[in-house]
Amino acid sequence: MILLDLPLETLDHIVSAIASPADLANLGEACRLLHSIVSPNHTQFREIRAPLLSPVWSKLAENHSLAQNVRIIEVQSAEPYQHSDRVDDPVIPAVFRDLQTQQAPLLEDYEDDDEDPAVAVGAYDAEKNSMDLGAERVFVAALKGMINLISFKWSRTPTLIDPAEEEDVWAVLKGLPRLTDVDVVDREKPYNGNGEVDDPAYHRPTFSTNFFSLKCLKSLSFMTEAYNSPSAGKPNLDYLATMLVNDCPDLEVLELSAITFGNNHFHTVSGRILLSGAWACLKEIQLRGIECRGELLFPFLNAHPSIEVLSLLGSSPMTDLSYFNSARLLATPGLLPRLRIVRGTPLGHILPSILTSTLQSPRPLEEIFGAIPSDSFLDALNKSGSGSSVKKLVFWSINDVSFPTFIPRLAAIVPNLESLVLEFSSQTETVVATATRHSLTRFQTAPRITRRLPRSPKTGLPQPHVKIITREFAPCRLEDHYHTTLKDDLMYMTYTHQAGEAKQPRQIRLKFDPNDPYSKYRRNTPVGGSQIGKKPAPPSSPDNIVRLEKIQLHTMVKEAVSNKGNLLGAMMQMKALTGESFQAGGQHAVQVGVKVDLKGQAMYDFLGTLVEFVLPRLRDFSGIVLPPSSSSVNTPSAVSGVVSFGLPAQAIVFFPQIEVNVDSYSKLYGMHIHFVTNARGIGAQDRARALVSGYQIPFIRK
Repeated sequence: MILLDLPLETLDHIVSAIASPADLANLGEACRLLHSIVSPNHTQFREIRAPLLSPVWSKLAENHSLAQNVRIIEVQSAEPYQHSDRVDDPVIPAVFRDLQTQQAPLLEDYEDDDEDPAVAVGAYDAEKNSMDLGAERVFVAALKGMINLISFKWSRTPTLIDPAEEEDVWAVLKGLPRLTDVDVVDREKPYNGNGEVDDPAYHRPTFSTNFFSLKCLKSLSFMTEAYNSPSAGKPNLDYLATMLVNDCPDLEVLELSAITFGNNHFHTVSGRILLSGAWACLKEIQLRGIECRGELLFPFLNAHPSIEVLSLLGSSPMTDLSYFNSARLLATPGLLPRLRIVRGTPLGHILPSILTSTLQSPRPLEEIFGAIPSDSFLDALNKSGSGSSVKKLVFWSINDVSFPTFIPRLAAIVPNLESLVLEFSSQTETVVATATRHSLTRFQTAPRITRRLPRSPKTGLPQPHVKIITREFAPCRLEDHYHTTLKDDLMYMTYTHQAGEAKQPRQIRLKFDPNDPYSKYRRNTPVGGSQIGKKPAPPSSPDNIVRLEKIQLHTMVKEAVSNKGNLLGAMMQMKALTGESFQAGGQHAVQVGVKVDLKGQAMYDFLGTLVEFVLPRLRDFSGIVLPPSSSSVNTPSAVSGVVSFGLPAQAIVFFPQIEVNVDSYSKLYGMHIHFVTNARGIGAQDRARALVSGYQIPFIRK
């Protein structure tokens, strides 16, 4: 049975199991026809980013068969200037891009010189809330059909739907079985004319029992501004901690930000969530506005050795002595062995304690951001041995640093530093100094080369330590022809469906008993004959489609038996045809011939010259002769996947490389051409012939 013979509903169900857009692209390369039939409903709907008033949500609410193909969504903010770091271009399916987006009302339309400004603002807010409420109801209807949703981002003001009266966004998310990533920005409403910050019409997720009922999350990013007004008070995150500990044991990323201000001063909220946290897979934790005193923080870090990214912003003041005392009393050996990136304000006492915690191997530190005193930080970094892996450093509030001593010590401890940013503030301005790796070298001598470069065994030239990849300057027409046309057609033509279980290969007995101590070191050749020609071809898949691996050219010179100098003419001929020399890829063959293997761009260049200039000019060439239909299909040549034919000496003159200089050759030599493919097993040569015929090389049967 052919896959394309299945009903469209079955094909659509099969492709719906592919979640990644990259995997969908690979499907398109493997089978262009299947991709054109099924993929438009999947590739365009895997990820959607749009504002709440976009018509894409109403279309998905009407068609749940398309909604179930969505994996990632982001509800974008209508006021992007407030969170510019979260503004991305909308991602909308092409079939819905021409639909008109609903426009929010303008405050200018409600203002009138004869009316009270407060009345105009009230009418504007009522109209805008009514429009947003209707859009949210449509979005909730669309969200119900996204049963395969994996990632959800909410980047706008809190929901207007009252959860006590109808289903809101969080109630629907609670019932989605595959949801693992949630990113919520609970933004405050913009200031209005009266200076009010919040609006009682908004229902924030912080006070929703549905929001604290999410399960099986692997990544949670939650930023709330619900407590940014004087009357809101401090948030209680105990419900969030209970949800994460009891219902999300596989949590990998945790980002919490609770912004609170009072009397124009920043305040932190309770950090009791650190007492409850116990996640074996936690890799990244970022806390902003959460109280992280030492007696809470260090037991938490000791219990989570898998943390790779640690970010503490807006925590307790850096001068709090509890950090220093707790670090000295609570830090244990082996603290955070996988730490790569560390950021935060109170790192002046935290980071030295982490670095001086003993490990069997240095931490893979790459980036450090924070306000760090120079002496304690440099001493701890030097003692830990992690300085060689650091690539980026950002320091702020470093007014007491002595640059003539700080920079040379830093350059010696962190030799591979690529970026250094120093921010120091004065009474009138803030100055940012940025340095790169090259600017640090003037404080120290150039590094010595401690390891010599290896030399190529062919050319004798030094080779770099890293692999250098060179790209072609011009596209290869025949190679593009294979990937765009032949690859799909060959997979369709050579596919063989195998019903039932595959036949087990025949067991071949051994000549000697392997358990016999007297035959332990004897050559134990299997008894039963060669099985090379009896093995079936591997099953067809996008990874083993027949392809051209190399073209091998070979010519023999009988006169070289007595005098090797007679090989010179054949070598010059091969060099002109292929551009390869002895050290660059050509080989002597048994001292009486020349052999060249062509791969990559050189292989396709030779193939193009052969089929476009040489074969059309040969009058006696009707095609490569096929064996009789009665010939065996399991001979060594039939299962090797190699197509071979020969060209006489008279045909060599038609190569442009020889024709322009034919008088300089005293004698021309014929050659054998072998197209070596990756096909193996029974029927391999038939698949190889199908590939070669795709390059306009004919075949004939006599």
